[in-house]
Amino acid sequence: MSRSTKFSYALQYAGLRAFIVLLRSLGIDRASAVNGALWETFAPYTKRHKAALRHLKIAFPEKTDEEREAIARQVWNNLGRTAAEALMIETFEHEPERVRLVSTDVLERIKKTYGGRAVVAPMHSGNWEVLAPACVGYELYAALIYQRVKNPYAERFLRDTREKYCPGGMYPKKDGAVRRLISWLRAGNLVVILADQRARGALPLFFGHPAPSTPLPAYMAHSFDAPLIAARIVRTSGAHFELELKEVDVPRDRDRDAAMAAGTQALQSVFEGWIREHPGQWMWAHRRWSLAGPPKDRSGEAK
Repeated sequence: MSRSTKFSYALQYAGLRAFIVLLRSLGIDRASAVNGALWETFAPYTKRHKAALRHLKIAFPEKTDEEREAIARQVWNNLGRTAAEALMIETFEHEPERVRLVSTDVLERIKKTYGGRAVVAPMHSGNWEVLAPACVGYELYAALIYQRVKNPYAERFLRDTREKYCPGGMYPKKDGAVRRLISWLRAGNLVVILADQRARGALPLFFGHPAPSTPLPAYMAHSFDAPLIAARIVRTSGAHFELELKEVDVPRDRDRDAAMAAGTQALQSVFEGWIREHPGQWMWAHRRWSLAGPPKDRSGEAK
């Protein structure tokens, strides 16, 4: 790393820490509201807003331009709130009432039938960051794969603030991460795999179009006799949420490839249904389709 790069990263990190101090002085409710309003105000002038509108048109061709614009602005407000709340993640440990579980039957099944072993596949809705502290609060001990940030100082800080909520470890996307998750799952624990973004491996239909998706959750559930649990966080008001869990069928009487295809399609179908309920709480700026999805004019599309 060059000296100029180190200096740039150090400045970015100093700005991050100063921003965190400001957020904490406001308290999580005001910080969430202010940052949400800022994102909703300025994000519509970016290329990502155009990409979000394009993707919304793919998913909701029946809606008007005005309706899709309103959804996109809700998305930015939610993401701004999420960014602020993620920097104050410890709040959800000290105030667990902020995340209410609405599917206690699934939780009991994970504990009683599977001894705490499960493959949980959340999606980027509401504030997905609160899932890890919520799991600890419900005595579910997770390991997960995550995407590193480029700034090594910010990476170390963000990892340090989250790792205590993942007793099984946090593993960046690279060789060996899946093997570690498998070991944790086989030991009778929870693994968490965000599964609603573009990835190689499977092509289930998503809003009627083939969408490259990871088959890893279905593979692990089928191979290691664990339930596949779809998860979503719904923002109910301000920095308060509901956590919903739903068991997804992965056929046990089929070979692995067929089971992976069926389980992946079932999971993406659950995600689609949930997104239709709260479209303003999902990340529309990321490209999700590749074959029949994106229109020919891709100028300004976020990848």
